[in-house]
Amino acid sequence: MSELSKMTISLLGKEYQIGVTDERRDSLAQASRYLDSRLEEARENLGSGSIENIAVITALNLASEIIQQNEAIDTHNERLDAINKELGSL
Repeated sequence: MSELSKMTISLLGKEYQIGVTDERRDSLAQASRYLDSRLEEARENLGSGSIENIAVITALNLASEIIQQNEAIDTHNERLDAINKELGSL
């Protein structure tokens, strides 16, 4: 198992220290920058609101986007399966 090291991320101007493996450091840094931008976007759209409300709205938006992307992937996979069946019958 990889050893954890500390990494500092910033979300809505507040710093957090998290434990991270070397293998995941770059992806977590990218994820934290993306999340911070989405949190900032939600704060701008909501005007004034508590950090908790901003976090909940952002989480719901991200979850909705993941569900939509998963549905799109399922649709594409179904199309690929149909094409493969057609090709297999040739």
